[in-house]
Amino acid sequence: MPTTEADWGEMFKMMDAEGTGFIPTEKFSGCVRGAGLYPTEAHIKEMLEKGGGDKGKVSFDDYMSQMRWLSNKFPIDIDQIGESFKMFDKDDNGMINKAELSHILCGMGDKLTSEEAEEFIKEAKIDKDGNLLYMDFLGNVID
Repeated sequence: MPTTEADWGEMFKMMDAEGTGFIPTEKFSGCVRGAGLYPTEAHIKEMLEKGGGDKGKVSFDDYMSQMRWLSNKFPIDIDQIGESFKMFDKDDNGMINKAELSHILCGMGDKLTSEEAEEFIKEAKIDKDGNLLYMDFLGNVID
């Protein structure tokens, strides 16, 4: 598991600025992703349906329950994700261009906004040519 339940709880507390024990449903996906899990929008919707999001807010207990469900249902396999990046590794050297990674994140699968992609990539070690070692990048993102 890339993050701990303590990390999840800290993220919830940050999103629950007023300390009510609830977060608005609009903050739920940011809270989940900020805590280190990366579900699709369909999974976010499912989690909200199961976790009381129909009331416009999600309790801490419901959030933690849904985080456990997500973590157990979709464990992150870094090697499998790395294999997906190989198709974009034209030189077969374990590297991908920062701009290409941003394009992938914004244009494929569960698309990120350009701001979300930039935030995601910000942690990467980019070389002078604008490339990054994607397995190192994935390891840093998941840790």
